[in-house]
Amino acid sequence: MDNVYILNHIIGNEIKKRGSKIYAFFVDLKAAFDNVERDLLWEYLRKKGINEHLVTKIEEIYEETISRVRVDGRVSECFKTYKGVRQGCPLSPSLFAAFIGDIEEMFRKGQARGVVVGKEKVWSLAYADDLVVLAREEKGMKEMLGNMEKYMRRKKLTVNVEESKMMVFRKGGGRRKINQWRWEKDKIEEVKEFKYLGYVMNERNTAAAHVRELVKKANKIIGAVWGIGERKFGHDFRRRIMMFDSLVKSVMMYGAEIWGWREQEGLEGVQGKYLKWVLGVDRETPGYIVMEETKRDGIRIEAGKRAIRFEERLIERGECRILQECLKEKRKERGKGVWKEREAYFERNG
Repeated sequence: MDNVYILNHIIGNEIKKRGSKIYAFFVDLKAAFDNVERDLLWEYLRKKGINEHLVTKIEEIYEETISRVRVDGRVSECFKTYKGVRQGCPLSPSLFAAFIGDIEEMFRKGQARGVVVGKEKVWSLAYADDLVVLAREEKGMKEMLGNMEKYMRRKKLTVNVEESKMMVFRKGGGRRKINQWRWEKDKIEEVKEFKYLGYVMNERNTAAAHVRELVKKANKIIGAVWGIGERKFGHDFRRRIMMFDSLVKSVMMYGAEIWGWREQEGLEGVQGKYLKWVLGVDRETPGYIVMEETKRDGIRIEAGKRAIRFEERLIERGECRILQECLKEKRKERGKGVWKEREAYFERNG
């Protein structure tokens, strides 16, 4: 959730300024883990000063990697592989992150514009093979795309242009400009929404699109498990609620670290509807009566607590400079903007 938090903050902090925008290129790498050139990886690890003994041990793991392929239920003969990192290996995400770990250095040397967070310059955010590139201007983004094309060729990685998307984040008002984006000769689609690390971003940087997705998922799960609850637990209210919390609410809370400061009526409605169904009361029954009778807290209570705990843990950890700069900028907002949302939360919920 760290990268989503950083991205959300960068966008929100920038587009609140009159006429400002943030350009974000969400990069999808084709078979990213399978296409890592191992010789390039070992070379980069040594170049970055990784202990030689550790690099040698990793090389030994990859001395003989065997794969099999399942097609139409049939498994192929074993065959050796000579590139890529091992699928399912806990070490693989870290190895891939190391492999593209010099992308920021590439942008810096190329004097790419990127964005500024406090005292830190940010050009990209990466989590395993999920990469997003950021710029404040159209011209700056196009220059960065050109630099990235050379970088990816050097790394022998391929960008899946059909799945990679461009977003332009901005506040409402004014005519929306249609931009033309290209990766080499292929056109990059510009979209109004994109799911990044499971969190749905929209061009206004509100939680609306993400919450809409959560409501849809939650209702689908309720529909799938309602019959099971009826058969197994009948009128056992306590168990029916445990079922809701473990299967439905757990899904609804995704991203609460970002949206938890503001009440989301759609999510409150999902819980209210479920409680009324379990109790067998009329759907017109006021929600506050149902909540009082069942002694349940609104979704906003747990969501707010998660948002608070998340930022408290960020302060305690302190190892990521960009996250710390995000927190500093939020503190500067006391009495206005985002901070007003937080004050309103505490006033409502105590």
